[in-house]
Amino acid sequence: MRGALFLTVLLAIAIIDARHRIIPDQLSLGGMVAGLGIAAWPGGFPFMTALVGAGAAYAFMWGVKLGGEWLFKKPALGVGDIHMMAMIGAFLGLGHALLTVLLGSALGLAVGVPLAWLRGQLEALGTYLPLGTFLAMGAAIAYLWGEPMIEWYLAYAMS
Repeated sequence: MRGALFLTVLLAIAIIDARHRIIPDQLSLGGMVAGLGIAAWPGGFPFMTALVGAGAAYAFMWGVKLGGEWLFKKPALGVGDIHMMAMIGAFLGLGHALLTVLLGSALGLAVGVPLAWLRGQLEALGTYLPLGTFLAMGAAIAYLWGEPMIEWYLAYAMS
């Protein structure tokens, strides 16, 4: 049930953000509450892991937003993306939430740069990409294959 709900919310967010460039709080914050509620149920995903994941992902993304705005002197991230990452942290925990940011950013870069080049508008790189769509893809990958990805990375880093 946890996985089906999580992936369904991610799909809805990805589609809405791609089409309308907004992430509804009903999905992100509602999803976070659902993730914490499911984690509170005995025998499942640990509640403290979900709580720390939600809070730390939220704080991390606020740091990215504020740091990006200070560095680039323009909006760097939407609050919907921050709320979405809190939801992802509630479902996946902090480690997989950070993996989501890495994967989502890489996917956004991999799609955004070629798209701008194909359109002949390299200045479009400075415009808005619906990050939530790419974070949703990254979160789905982290949910489905995050554990082996992290294990591979740690084995590689330790060798």
